[in-house]
Amino acid sequence: PFASAALTIAMQRLAEVLPTGVINVVHGDGDVGQALTTHPLVRKIGFTGGTATASQVMAAAAGSIKNITLELGGNDPAIVLDDADLEATLDRMLTGVFTRSGQICFAVKRIYVPRALHDRFVDALITRVGDYVVGHGLDEGVSFGPLATQNQYEKVRGFIETAKASGAEVVELGRLAEGLDAAEGYYVLPHVVRDVEHGSEICGCEQFGTIIPVIAYDDEEQVIAWANDSEYGLGSSIWTADPERGLAMASRIEAGSTFVNTHSFESLDLRMPFGGIKQSGIGREFGEAGMAEYVEEHAIRLLK
Repeated sequence: PFASAALTIAMQRLAEVLPTGVINVVHGDGDVGQALTTHPLVRKIGFTGGTATASQVMAAAAGSIKNITLELGGNDPAIVLDDADLEATLDRMLTGVFTRSGQICFAVKRIYVPRALHDRFVDALITRVGDYVVGHGLDEGVSFGPLATQNQYEKVRGFIETAKASGAEVVELGRLAEGLDAAEGYYVLPHVVRDVEHGSEICGCEQFGTIIPVIAYDDEEQVIAWANDSEYGLGSSIWTADPERGLAMASRIEAGSTFVNTHSFESLDLRMPFGGIKQSGIGREFGEAGMAEYVEEHAIRLLK
């Protein structure tokens, strides 16, 4: 409710400086979404959400051939190369893993590390995440807050239990804020999964929570294949001391965006188009490409 309230207030402020009727906010559940996506006067739909819901939006829009932009989920890989400075990498990468309790479409969802560096990297990761404090997101000293819904809480707890059952080592880290009643919210401590195989469920899903798997790889061809082995293709990142090497690898990743030595909100630039391929979406936001998604070209030719 707080997320929708904040957005509503922001839209109210924008509406005050625009002509009446340019911005309209309509709240509701699936029946409202169905009405908007099927109404003949709605010519364009921009949807941000899950892939399953997006398929219903596409089906509803097909009846009147509406233009659509879909910004959906992701299973973003972060690939650490053998020349990367591990401490500097963790300094920047962690904000892309656990910010908003991992509930960001292009958050880092799986980390690939050279086998020779795997244990050092995971140990350093565990040390840092061990200091995290989970509690009310507005309280001082809290690293991040609870998950958004009961459904998401149960899904993330299920991912954790499935990872444990698979034989992977699941390390629970951090602590709850002092005096916090865990029953008052969907709080999940951060979890790092080590000794996990690429093909496991925790590496193939969009966790959207406080759990991150770290996978060891043997060579660049293998890790590129693994990074692209997903039905998703939203964001991704390469971590290296050699920018040219990073750019060369980035061009081989199947994703709407690939960042080099960054992977968080600070990676975005409003001049840079953002969106996904495969089941991560259709179309782009931001930049000239994003504006073009909301423009219908009209060609007029006059013969004299």
